[in-house]
Amino acid sequence: MAFDGAMKCHLPCASRDPGDDAVYPSRVRVLGRWSMESGKGFRFNVDVAPSEQLELSQICEVKATSSGTQLIRSLLCEGGFMSATLRWGDFEDGTVKALRLHMHMLEMEARAWASCHKFPLIEVWRGLRENCPWAQKGAENSVAAYRFGPGHAAAAAAEVWPLFDPGHCRSLAEALDQPRPHVQLQGALQEGNVQVEAFAYLLDRVCRRGVGDIFRRFVDLGSGRGLAVLIAHALFPFRDCVGVEICKEFNDSARSLAKRYADTGLAKFSKAKKKLDPTSMFVEGDLRDFDWSDASVAFANCVTWPVTLVAAMARKALRLRVGAVLLTSKRFPNDVMRGFDFRGEACMGDWTPYAVELWAYQRI
Repeated sequence: MAFDGAMKCHLPCASRDPGDDAVYPSRVRVLGRWSMESGKGFRFNVDVAPSEQLELSQICEVKATSSGTQLIRSLLCEGGFMSATLRWGDFEDGTVKALRLHMHMLEMEARAWASCHKFPLIEVWRGLRENCPWAQKGAENSVAAYRFGPGHAAAAAAEVWPLFDPGHCRSLAEALDQPRPHVQLQGALQEGNVQVEAFAYLLDRVCRRGVGDIFRRFVDLGSGRGLAVLIAHALFPFRDCVGVEICKEFNDSARSLAKRYADTGLAKFSKAKKKLDPTSMFVEGDLRDFDWSDASVAFANCVTWPVTLVAAMARKALRLRVGAVLLTSKRFPNDVMRGFDFRGEACMGDWTPYAVELWAYQRI
């Protein structure tokens, strides 16, 4: 298999009928171009779910050739690879493990190829059109892999100049770097804030590669202290920014931070299209009752949310316009996935020293 620039890959999958040629589409997009010195290559090894009964190992190797690069894939799996009966098969079955590994390696291969060309960041959009548990688990592995790459708080080499002003971003981080409010809540109502620079680069990646009117409206679902909303308002030309928060204490804290944002004078230099009172961007309410169907970019830091609330958000996300992107820290239920393409993302937060993995869902 050879990779050359932008391309589409198709993952063969187990199907109900032996003659059914079902596929899960994957789109690999490489940013920019780079000429590679001859003789250099990249090798990537992955071992997934080894056991006493079955050893699974996939090796992909990128080699320099006279005409560019060539990617060689070999799948090592004892006991067979495909079976028409395993669409709903046992997660411990060897064939299911192999299929999950195969799906995961699509992203690893693309990263190997990009690394060979010295691209620090690529995107892999995928789509699940069937409610297949094994395929969903493979998708989780691919999304999780993103946070181990270089993209959680940095631009790609082809994007040396971000859409936002880095100096203004640093001033914003200094102005908004305040202790958390002393609010003691339990369960789903826990606070966690994104890091200003990391979230700015995250929005930069999403908006730069957006489809259609990507700067229509930014919505933060469960906005907490409001950092994500203020970042979007200060650094990007959204025509509208809003944060929805059910907790009164958090919403009051967000308005207080927005007032500080205005008092420092930073709001006067915002890229937002509407020059309004920053405190008016924050709404106290439940995301299930609030209409956010016209959002072009939405964000939900839902790490502590119950499954029922995530499912309700996913169903409302089906009302988004084609091309809109929703970033969440938890995956959607399987039966909603067919309405979206998705890829991995990551961002730094103040509740962990590691990058937090995110799902980027694009409405189709």
